Amino acid sequence: MSKRLLSQLLQVLLACAAPLQQPERRLQQDGLRPEQFVTRSGIQLYVGREPFRYLGANIYWLMAEASYGDEGKANVAAALDDAVSLGVSVVRTWAFADGPGQPHLQPLPGVFDENTFAALDFVVAEAKDRNLRLLLPLVNHWTDYGGISAYGKWDEPPWEWVPGDACPPFYRSPKSRAQYRAMATALTSRVSSISGVAMRDEPTVFAWELCNECRCRGEPGAAPLAAWYAEMAPFVKQLAPRQYAISRPCSNCVITRLISVYLSIYRSIYLSIYLSILCINVWIYICMYLYK
Repeated sequence: MSKRLLSQLLQVLLACAAPLQQPERRLQQDGLRPEQFVTRSGIQLYVGREPFRYLGANIYWLMAEASYGDEGKANVAAALDDAVSLGVSVVRTWAFADGPGQPHLQPLPGVFDENTFAALDFVVAEAKDRNLRLLLPLVNHWTDYGGISAYGKWDEPPWEWVPGDACPPFYRSPKSRAQYRAMATALTSRVSSISGVAMRDEPTVFAWELCNECRCRGEPGAAPLAAWYAEMAPFVKQLAPRQYAISRPCSNCVITRLISVYLSIYRSIYLSIYLSILCINVWIYICMYLYK
């Protein structure tokens, strides 16, 4: 690992660890406005001329919950209120639900359920009302809410894959990649039924996460995944040029392997102008030893 690259990674981690304030208080003190997009200069994020450092929360179920009617929407509002009370300013929540079952945003390739889309509109509007920003993953590595396995059922010929198997065909399949691009186009161009603003023009949407925890086992340097990012990062960035394309390719990894995988992808992808933010997720386990 080069000293320069290690220094860059440490600076990113330190920047994220800076003191935080509650969203409303920060907006009042610094004159920030939720209608402003987050921008980047080097490793620093900004809103206007002020540095943007945030505490994030993963509340993945908001769109699904909002699709269940008034009670679900009340639960979403309560969860976002709790996030604000804890000083959270960015919420990560899923913008996918692929295949049959309820809820389903995309029950069939290129076919979108209006009720679920309206639920996502509600989540964005409620977040905006609270000066929160959203990080929206576009597909799941896992089978929850369909995931990349749903794309396998739509491929020609169909392929089967379960998490834990070798590198999924999803990254190489021309049809799966085309369906992903069509889905990303539909999501970013969605015009809100509440605000009338397209998602790509909505500053509340901080970033699009290309895939939740995507990984590629058994391939040196995760080459198919790196090639997939190299294709999808500029595509999504061109769809939504004022928002960010973010990757989070691995989670719950042994720390040395995590660093190795990230550096191999970082060298080839993250230094591009398209994929602007490297998201490292490290799980910390606290082991309790009980003695009799």
